[in-house]
Amino acid sequence: MGRLCIKECYRSAAAAKPLAVLSCALLLGACASELAQPWISSEPSSPYFVETPASTPNSFPILQLSTYDEDNWQHVSRRGETQYDQVVVSQAPAISARGQFSASGLFRRVNFDANACPTLRWRWRVSSVPLSARLDTWEGDDVAASISILFGDPRSFENPQPVPTLRYVWTGMNAEVGDVVVNPHMTNAVRNVVVRRGDVRLNQWVSEERDLAADYMRAFGRPPSDTVHAVAIFTDNDDTGEPASAHYGAIEVVCRSENAASGASGDHSDPGKQQAFGL
Repeated sequence: MGRLCIKECYRSAAAAKPLAVLSCALLLGACASELAQPWISSEPSSPYFVETPASTPNSFPILQLSTYDEDNWQHVSRRGETQYDQVVVSQAPAISARGQFSASGLFRRVNFDANACPTLRWRWRVSSVPLSARLDTWEGDDVAASISILFGDPRSFENPQPVPTLRYVWTGMNAEVGDVVVNPHMTNAVRNVVVRRGDVRLNQWVSEERDLAADYMRAFGRPPSDTVHAVAIFTDNDDTGEPASAHYGAIEVVCRSENAASGASGDHSDPGKQQAFGL
């Protein structure tokens, strides 16, 4: 029933009527008692946030709650299972994640060119961080929240082939914002990019924007040579055992204007824009 509430809200907002956003907010409020978990704190809402962080004609959704089921996100476990749920928090739809001495994530297949569509935008909200985590060690590379961008085809999510991967993380105090840290489990493939650290701005929605092509060059010393084949969100606390909980809001990619028609797609309503996400 909760998922139907969210989808009905988006149908109302999509009508683009003067009271669409207000109607959506009221409907989400009615659903909140059904969807929200007890540990979700209440804070002032962002009434103008409906689906994407800052949508433009050249932006295409990767994670949006209105089409979550249709987008075939897969829950893949590395150790145990992080609990993921569709919720409404501060009147915004989100995926909640709570580590349970676990390391697992949600993966989705996409297909876009990061050179043509270099801007990644997202919103996240972290409630607890494994503060003693160390990204450079086998024993401590936990994160409260992360978004991974996989350049190349991993074949299987359960037993993936190593492909160059940027992993944007919110982690503990043993790394500085801006650090690029080699992942100890996949030293040849995965680079952690520290976007947030520690407990600053806990329980607040935070909007982020990254240049995928520039970050790839900084992490690997060369421009990306393959398209992006998959995106994952991942919360884990299997190493430290310290609390790790977060909410993931909308994620989108933004193309340069001359590449918008062919570089990426997530618009389910336009058949001409569907091929790049494999829809």
